[in-house]
Amino acid sequence: MANRLLLRGGHVLTMDPALGDLPKGDVLIDGDAIATVAPQIDADAEVLDASGKIVIPGFVDTHRHTWEAAIRGCAPNATLDDYFVEVLDTFAPVYRPEDVYASNLAGALECLNAGITTLVDWSHINNTPEHPDAAIRGLQEAGIRAQYAYGSANTSLADYWYESKIAIPADDVRRVRETYFSSDGGLLTMALATRGPGFCIDDVVRAEWGLARELGIPITVHVAMGRVAGRFGMINMLKACWGRTPPTSTAATSATRSGSWWPTPAAPSRSPRRSRCRWATAGRR
Repeated sequence: MANRLLLRGGHVLTMDPALGDLPKGDVLIDGDAIATVAPQIDADAEVLDASGKIVIPGFVDTHRHTWEAAIRGCAPNATLDDYFVEVLDTFAPVYRPEDVYASNLAGALECLNAGITTLVDWSHINNTPEHPDAAIRGLQEAGIRAQYAYGSANTSLADYWYESKIAIPADDVRRVRETYFSSDGGLLTMALATRGPGFCIDDVVRAEWGLARELGIPITVHVAMGRVAGRFGMINMLKACWGRTPPTSTAATSATRSGSWWPTPAAPSRSPRRSRCRWATAGRR
């Protein structure tokens, strides 16, 4: 029975068309994998009574600036322009690696407590090489499944967000890839958090996206916002930059919806055999 848990009698929302929803069902967890989902399971395991509760797969948060967890209450009514000034040009330049670590650890634990078991951490706080190390350590210690998206530094709003000529440091991205993400099959994986057209000159966009392709990692980028707001504003800029729509082998989080060519948000691998249990029981503390 060691390390086996049976969730019994809950309303199971399986998200599996073959199983459907189970008004009264069981979920068997064996170690860190979901072994069986069925209307009734008899197994030698610790039993947790889930009757009267909803049992669902963990939620996936495809875009979170986890490093901001400690300061998220600083600008509750801020516009995007306010956010740039109050967060990126005020707090970010003085953030230390230990601040990033504390925020990533607390922010990831907060996700788990809310039923979010997979996270894309859009980390644009890499002011020194110690900053990404601290961010990754926080995610590791939280035990969450996450895609760490390496972003730019934020020591100057003017230098990094207004026609920026400064690319994400390729050598440090390669270091982080080799040190922490030599395999793509772990609980933590890597992406590149690129600012994209509208915030950087074309040469920077090409350099950053080319780096992602070199390292075989996806990209995640804000679109349909800021100075290139509108459904196809950034898409048109990308066409101008490449002479065509850019390769779509990379993934991007997007504020646009149906009708755009842009890929839908891509979450990290969610294979249960390679992950911690990702089921959440609503109502359980």
